[in-house]
Amino acid sequence: MRAIFLLISLISLVESAPTVSDCKYEIFEAKMCWQLMPARKWNIVPKEEFAAKKSKFQNFLTCLGEPKCELTQNWLKLKKSIMDRTEGMCESYGCLGNGTFQKIEYKCQNAEKFISYTEQNYANCLTENIRKAPKCSSTDLEAFQKVVKFNEDVFKTQDLYIENLKKLRTNIRGCLLDIAYERHEHKCQNEENNIDRAEPEFMNCMIRRIENAEKCTDTDLKKLKDVLQMVEALKKKIGHNEQYKRIESEKDDEYLAFPFSSKNWEAPDFYEDLENYDSWKTCVSPSKCSESLRRIEKVKTSFELHKFYADNLQECLGSGVLENLTLTCNQDCNPMAYLKCGKKFLEEQDTCDPADIQNFESQYEKFELFCKLKRSH
Repeated sequence: MRAIFLLISLISLVESAPTVSDCKYEIFEAKMCWQLMPARKWNIVPKEEFAAKKSKFQNFLTCLGEPKCELTQNWLKLKKSIMDRTEGMCESYGCLGNGTFQKIEYKCQNAEKFISYTEQNYANCLTENIRKAPKCSSTDLEAFQKVVKFNEDVFKTQDLYIENLKKLRTNIRGCLLDIAYERHEHKCQNEENNIDRAEPEFMNCMIRRIENAEKCTDTDLKKLKDVLQMVEALKKKIGHNEQYKRIESEKDDEYLAFPFSSKNWEAPDFYEDLENYDSWKTCVSPSKCSESLRRIEKVKTSFELHKFYADNLQECLGSGVLENLTLTCNQDCNPMAYLKCGKKFLEEQDTCDPADIQNFESQYEKFELFCKLKRSH
């Protein structure tokens, strides 16, 4: 009798275990639900302002529900770890805010090429520079030690998430909705002149483009539509409309008019963008607004980085390899972690040889600059 009970329990566990398909849909749903979070949620702001943003986290959890897949659970832990770290820094806004921490972080990241940002000498560098910062007190320094611990949690959780993500990517062939969404979202925003992602036009564009361009089954497409419609309904319910609002700044229209999309870097007509790129640089220059200058530099860096890929790494990074590499390794835009993960990722690709990997590593400084510009947004 006991053996029968154990057998029934085992069958129940097997039947309830999520499949690979379940998990690829769940991580897509998680990323779509994340759109319910406020914009610029990781900025160091006064603690009261951050608390107001953090309170919106429940909207995301309501949308996602209880994740069943280990990958989604890891991803959720990563987001919570980043939130804890940001909250810790916001507690010392007077010390770390207004760009102070970003400058210290950049200085320490360039002091040495750390293999991992969990190394003690990296934490020591941050602590020592905060000790010297004119607006930081001994109380701020003491509070920062909690941030150091949170920082370690972020990167440990990130490593675990990356390993599970690699396993999922290895076991799935065909349509991956999160990659498909990443590939087409900026096209539906820029090429279709829908900068604010107004609905239902944006959602209809995403469905149409993915249906026409990706190898998705009817089941994939149904899941895509269901998730996008669910998230849009929740946005309306909670009055969420800030995620894609335009930043009004000098020459904003000219900036947004630039037709380049980095997702098209391996397309045969990539070099047709060069003429548009030169025209765009002429159009937006000169500029005096610091926000515009930062955004201009970010686009220039992205374009030049992808031009290098097109010139030197077409065979290695083409056919979706770059997209997979980015989704697998570029979590939280950490340059050294990206380099370490990316090198290992490319070593596993049949299309990449040692010279390709060396070329990839040679772009570290440009990727580091891109991340610096992205974090300052």
